[in-house]
Amino acid sequence: MAPTAGGTRFGVFSSCSLDQMSSFAGVLTEDCFKISSSKSYTFSKKPKPGTNWNLFPGKTWNKTFYCQKLHPQFLGVTGHDHDSYTPRCKLLCCPKYHRTCFVNDMADGMGCGGDKVCMRHVCASPGGHPTAPPRTTTTPSTTTTKATTTRRRWRWTGLNRHRRPAAKPL
Repeated sequence: MAPTAGGTRFGVFSSCSLDQMSSFAGVLTEDCFKISSSKSYTFSKKPKPGTNWNLFPGKTWNKTFYCQKLHPQFLGVTGHDHDSYTPRCKLLCCPKYHRTCFVNDMADGMGCGGDKVCMRHVCASPGGHPTAPPRTTTTPSTTTTKATTTRRRWRWTGLNRHRRPAAKPL
């Protein structure tokens, strides 16, 4: 997964990234997982895409509010749909005193035409978004080999400023 938007796998971690996160979490001590607060929190279960869209920010924000948060340095920013951008989960953010609009990614849950919504930058009917493939774990195999290197002796002699000219052959 790249830190910037784009690509066919945007929003999905690669198996290498998942393995790295697993490896990192595996070396943490038990203290890292202990809850240090006495307050009890309840979390709802992770929503399945398309089942409860009220949990996603794009469902509760209107597009103008979202654009204003994305571009606070401009006055009077408004959000607009466009026929060529909306199906690709893109949004136009247009400042009032600016000649051009910015093209931004829609937030998860924003409408992208008809009854369709955006989720991970894919516009589809609720429940019709692609899900991540099941993760398979493999045990890495290790082999031990002895590496041999040839060491060449080398000595730095510095710069030879007073070099004698080579003897001329007779």
